[in-house]
Amino acid sequence: MNSAVLLAAALSARGMVLAAPPPAAAPSATPSASPTPAATPAAAEDAASPAPAAAEWTSELPRPTRRMNVDDAVQRIWYGAPQPRFRPTTAGEKEHLHALLTALTHALREDGTDATIDPAWEVLAHKAGFSLEAWTVDGESYWAMVEEEGDRRGAGAYILRVSPLEEKGPQILLEAPHVYYDLGTENLGASLFFSPPAGTRAPRALFTNTVHRYQNSPDPESRTPNNPADICHNADHLFTAATVDFAEAFASTATIELHGFADNDPEAKSGLKAGTSIVVSGGVAAGATPFSRRVADGLRGLDKGVRLFPEEAKALGATTNVQGMALRALKGALFVHVETSASMRHELNLDGEKRTAFGRALLDAAVKEGS
Repeated sequence: MNSAVLLAAALSARGMVLAAPPPAAAPSATPSASPTPAATPAAAEDAASPAPAAAEWTSELPRPTRRMNVDDAVQRIWYGAPQPRFRPTTAGEKEHLHALLTALTHALREDGTDATIDPAWEVLAHKAGFSLEAWTVDGESYWAMVEEEGDRRGAGAYILRVSPLEEKGPQILLEAPHVYYDLGTENLGASLFFSPPAGTRAPRALFTNTVHRYQNSPDPESRTPNNPADICHNADHLFTAATVDFAEAFASTATIELHGFADNDPEAKSGLKAGTSIVVSGGVAAGATPFSRRVADGLRGLDKGVRLFPEEAKALGATTNVQGMALRALKGALFVHVETSASMRHELNLDGEKRTAFGRALLDAAVKEGS
């Protein structure tokens, strides 16, 4: 299906219209307006006529592909600019990102080999407050939705792998939602996404936060209420909407969220056995899910401190995680929440073999039968 038709259909379903760029307008990165001259008698008739509509934003094409390695990608996603102040996402931004993800996932289903960015996609990205970029990371192609320069507000970053879809099994979504607080999860997530263990199914997407979760707290290390920047506990955040959009785009998905806890965390210690290094949970207080059980079983060979919630751990179970709750309401959408201690994250980020074993356990569990 023609991409413009697909975008129009996605927006029409939500009562929206994609305005076409003016055919003769010169490309510009931002809308511009010319000063209106004072009316004169000779221009009275013209002044009474309706003013022309402001020019629609258009992309500057062709935009070059960004070529980088994993370290470059980490800088681009999380550390390329100072931390912005959090600003809630508007309904319009959600609708346009939904339409954009619909178009991108449709393109993957149709082909998956062409990373060329359609100009209409860039218009949608701009309307959602994002820049849509084509990346090549260590030779592999990606589409990256990152916040526009000058308009960073903690809306997150969303990267899709451009490659043909697997014939069967779930598409894997890797999430690192508490970067800046769960230190080291950004490097671990980037490594597993951009350099997955050989022979495993590569994650289709990486979704992440772009501001500190406790930004409203006087002490960023403290856990205070009313922190809308905490995307795992803000159901209205764009991150949750994007997670649901991804899950709805495919017949089956497996979402893996990477988290971390401090070795001396008193809240965690009260519900954990001594020596706990990893807590795996499906987010359900009543018992482990088949997916969380497979992940925990796969990780037990990595370290003796692996615990399965709630059977072996009474804390860090993600029972209030809004992505988990949203995904459990969808057919074919798996979810697992993986907490690693600070010392374990340090080991995983330094020890390539251990990191490979960790990633293999997560990714293999996502595609095993009996999901």
